Amino acid sequence: MEKNERAFEFNLPAVVRGRDAQAAEFVEPAQLSSVSSEEARLWLKTQVEPGAKLNFSLVVPRTLLLGSSFRLALSGTVHDVHPASSPGRSGRLVRLRLDPSFRISPDAA
Repeated sequence: MEKNERAFEFNLPAVVRGRDAQAAEFVEPAQLSSVSSEEARLWLKTQVEPGAKLNFSLVVPRTLLLGSSFRLALSGTVHDVHPASSPGRSGRLVRLRLDPSFRISPDAA
């Protein structure tokens, strides 16, 4: 992320769709660890390659500022992939360059 860009760090569940390193379609529950206006970081078990296009969605929970939860759908291109380096963490940290468009819809839950 660029130095002046503000990133929000959290641990929210997300659902990721795309093609893995062998070009097979996959759908995987994942963890979104940070997001900014240009990038997102996700923990994935599926092996993906830089340049791959991924779509993901998550429910943004209700807070004091948000009267109700909502579903956010985003897409982006894999920029780089890093294996887990801390004990107890499995999978890969995937950094995505986000597409400029996104979709917000009411949370069905």
